[in-house]
Amino acid sequence: MSTRLVRAIFRERSALRRRIFCNVKVYNQAPTSYFFEFAKQRYTGKYPSGIFRKVPIAKMLKTNSSENYRRNTEDLLRQALNRSVRVMVMTFPYTAEIHGYCDIEGIRQAVDEHNDILRNLAKSLNLPLLDLAHLFPTDPAYWGFDGIHANEAGTALEAELVTSFILEHEVLKNKESDPSNRE
Repeated sequence: MSTRLVRAIFRERSALRRRIFCNVKVYNQAPTSYFFEFAKQRYTGKYPSGIFRKVPIAKMLKTNSSENYRRNTEDLLRQALNRSVRVMVMTFPYTAEIHGYCDIEGIRQAVDEHNDILRNLAKSLNLPLLDLAHLFPTDPAYWGFDGIHANEAGTALEAELVTSFILEHEVLKNKESDPSNRE
């Protein structure tokens, strides 16, 4: 069987975005996604306006707990392990030194909460954990406009850190072809 690697990287544009903005029932409206409106408002400097004047992000985060994220992530990791897929878990970093998403009440706490979930799952499932949230520099020189997405220098550094971690922890090492595992 060939060795495969699944990295449990859940950036805010996927898992966190779903937690914050999807399936939110606001004032008896049908569930919907507000992510693109939020991103547009942040980009144009108009946040909070529209729906976000009535229901700020912090309230959406309180309404939608991280339990679904934890459950879905654990399920994904267990399914991968049950299929003999090599797995590593990686937290996602951010910097509060840039006035971006992390300045909004509740965002930083939600990212920290997701990272804690990833740390706990890695520990409970005995998986290698690359804790980028603790390792990655907060220096704005590595970050894009929002403090969550790395710029070119940050992406290059992240690639170096991930590569070093994979090699150091032998994440890709195929146990079946390792001579030390033969009887």
